[in-house]
Formats: sequence, C-alpha cells, structure tokens
Amino acid sequence: MSLVVRSPSSRYAFCARRTLLIAGALSVGGCIDAFDPQSELSGARVLAVRPSPASGSPGADVTLDMLETHGTVPPAADGAPLQIVWLGGCHNPPGRQYYTCLPLLREIAKYLDPNDAAATSLEDAPPGIFGVGPQFHFSLPDDILSGALRVSTDPVHYGVSYVFFAACAGTLRPRPDLDDRIPLECVDAAGKPLGNRDFVVGFTTYFTYEGVQNQSPLLGGVEFAGKSLAISASSGSAQRSCSEDAECSDSTDAEDQPFACSDTGVCAPVVQPCSKGSCREYRLWPEVDASTAELLPDGQHEIAWVNFYATGGEMNSDTQLVVDRKLGLLDGYSTRWKPPEAPGIVRLFLTLNDQRGGADWSSFDVIVRSTHKSD
Repeated sequence: MSLVVRSPSSRYAFCARRTLLIAGALSVGGCIDAFDPQSELSGARVLAVRPSPASGSPGADVTLDMLETHGTVPPAADGAPLQIVWLGGCHNPPGRQYYTCLPLLREIAKYLDPNDAAATSLEDAPPGIFGVGPQFHFSLPDDILSGALRVSTDPVHYGVSYVFFAACAGTLRPRPDLDDRIPLECVDAAGKPLGNRDFVVGFTTYFTYEGVQNQSPLLGGVEFAGKSLAISASSGSAQRSCSEDAECSDSTDAEDQPFACSDTGVCAPVVQPCSKGSCREYRLWPEVDASTAELLPDGQHEIAWVNFYATGGEMNSDTQLVVDRKLGLLDGYSTRWKPPEAPGIVRLFLTLNDQRGGADWSSFDVIVRSTHKSD
C-alpha cells in the first residue's frame, strides 16, 4: 500500500480510503477536497509504487518502481525531470506505525548533501537506506518475521517495512530539523520552497508474511474505444513506437478508430476534441489477468481495484473495484473518458492495485485534434 502527500505543510493530509486508494494526499480516514479530482493530473504526481516481489521473505532483495508524472505530455519545454529521493531502513517500527520511523529519517537526513539531497554519493550510504531516481533497491533483515510484533488477532503473522519517498520539480534539500514530517523540502532555483503542485512526499508499506506470499496483480492489456492495446512488459506502455503515420495504418478497430504517429513517437488513437457541449465519450477498460483474483488464507479473495488518470479531459469514474472479496473477479470495471476542448496529446494512466501492496500499471497517449476534413 502506498500513500502520497501532496503538500509539504506540517498538516499531514492523508487520503487512504483504507486500502482502496493508492495515490492522493495523506489524511487517515478521508479524502481532501482541496485538490483536483484524483483522475485529473496537473503538476507533479506519484501514481503508484510497484514492489517486486509483491511480498517479502527474510533476507530477500526487493525492488520498488515508481510511476510518476509531470502532468503534461510532452513535458513542458522548461520542465526538468522530477528529482526523486528514497529513504528506507525502517523495519518493524514500534506499533507498526509509520510515524515512528521519523526519528530514523531525521538521522538519515543529517548525512545528505545540504544543498541537494539527490547529489549525495550513494557510496556513502548503507544499502537500502538512501536512493535516487524512480527505482529503489533494499534487502529485508533476516529477522523481519522473528523480530516482528505478534498479535493474537492477526490471521497471519507478518513483518512490515516502510520506505519513504519524495518527488520534486525543483531541488530536494534535507531538513533534519523537521520532526513532524518527512525531513525534506523542495525548492526552486532561488531557494524558495515549492508547493503541492511541484512537491510530492509519501511512503510505501511492504509486508512480509509467515508462510504466505502475495502475487502482483497483472494487467494483460487495455481496451480503448473497442481497440485492444497490448502492454509492453519493459515499459508498461500500451503503444508501439513509430516515426510516421504510415506505420500506424493497421491500428484500426471495428469502429474505424483512426491512429497516427504522435509527437511522443508512438502510434496513438486520434479523437475529436469536445466542442460546444458536443462530445463523444471513449470507453477505457483494463484487461485484468485472472490470476489477480488471489485467494487469501481465510478462503476469500484479495480485494483489487483500478485507478484511472488523465493529463487532460474528464473521467466518468476514477476508481473501479476489480476483485470483490466474496465474488472474485468482477465484470464491467471500466470507465469513460471525455476529451478536452483544446487539441494536443493526452496521456491516460491505469494503475491496478491489491490490498497487500501489489501493483501494476499501463499508460498510453491519445492525440486530440479535429478529424473533420473541412477543418
């Protein structure tokens, strides 16, 4: 499970929805209405963190991959890649509470480059304590289970690990003096603190179960306007590369949905922009592998859900339940997307999540432009 805070303020704003929402702002119990709808992407956002393997075992190596976005496609001409930093090493904290990791994070912050946390030499940091970039590696301690709190009401004994992260559209600087939050700040070139559109902090929770392993949920593809788009295992993208429109000529479906080569170098569907209330909605349906409907030790299914995001336009629904605890894999977990009025390229994202922290995702671009010959 990953939780994301979109503000550096001392007021932590969590939007957990228990295990039913991975991205959003941090406020235990409910969502915050101060931000844009979850599906509308603007500014810096972290949409998901995918662990591999999906759950641990004593001494095992773990890789975390982050899905983040700037909110524009292609990125703005003056937009540098997001600076990403990870802080780890917090295993089985007191009471299993993430906030009891904060003293450790402050100690780590003391050793980071004071002007640019991401410039800290990785050679100076113990493995699994500090990392830079969209991928982070760490190893679980050998006593992750034997040293974990035992609770008689737990159906399965487990250990818990927390890894914290920050994504910044400027420069991340350590703030070991902060004792009520992740000890990092995001500043611009002049050293001025940036706000929630440019600064995302949060954490991912990683579980190690005794005698049980979680498997990641799997997206087999995504259907857009009746066209099935296969997902690249290496990139997570549901589109093939191209250099000209002719390479996309066979990418049509029964509805004769036109495809073209986008400025981002992929074959993308071309849709008409909305205009004066006239607007077609396009169905977006994730193709979820049946293995996602995992059984838990109690015989019920592990809950899984999909989140939808777009850098433009509107989603009819931003979250759909995919696997029900009692019914298993459901049907009809789709949404509809309405294009924006302005032409351009829109990137759509889907994240598939399960209740024990597993995740998968896909993304694809859509070209929004007039398809009328008279235009």
